[in-house]
Amino acid sequence: MRHQRLQWILQPRHAQAIAGPQVAGVVAGPPPTWPGDPTLSQRDEFIFLLHTAAEIEHALMVQYLYAAFCLPAGNLWFSPILTVAKQEMGHLVTLQNILRSMHAPLNLEREDYPFRSDLYPFAFHLERLSVRSLAKYALAEMPEAPSITPADLATLHADAGMNPADPLKVNRVGLLYDRLRNLVANHLQDGHFDPATEPLQAHP
Repeated sequence: MRHQRLQWILQPRHAQAIAGPQVAGVVAGPPPTWPGDPTLSQRDEFIFLLHTAAEIEHALMVQYLYAAFCLPAGNLWFSPILTVAKQEMGHLVTLQNILRSMHAPLNLEREDYPFRSDLYPFAFHLERLSVRSLAKYALAEMPEAPSITPADLATLHADAGMNPADPLKVNRVGLLYDRLRNLVANHLQDGHFDPATEPLQAHP
């Protein structure tokens, strides 16, 4: 489904190339019309967002693991960062369990590269633990109403090396989960989930 949406996004660019100027005496005709981004049903949107969330959790997990194992032996930050990585593993397998319950394809991939959208928190990048990377992770994972002052929030953005007005700012992962919760609460029914898949699901 993710690749289908990407195909719709790329097609207008092809249309522009087709509708170019006169070439070798041949006058280009009117530009072809392309269908817009197809509207998804609530179930399909839910599955698409589950796939996206899985890619985010997978990417975060790998980045946390890399940061933890780059630390020198005995570093006090190793255990907390590894714990967060394990939590991401739990999030990832939970998403797979939900997909399984809907008879939807599982997704253990990471985001297409290079790819940027408002759904992903930031571009995937393996890096050592630093003030900059910690600030970036904090911005991505913080709740909607963080219990910090505006000044501290501005410091986080500065530490992450990002301007809050920059189009490439860190996106909050919680926005995606807010949409998932809204779909479950207001649009999906019990019939969308099959309890018979429980024996096939991963156990904590």
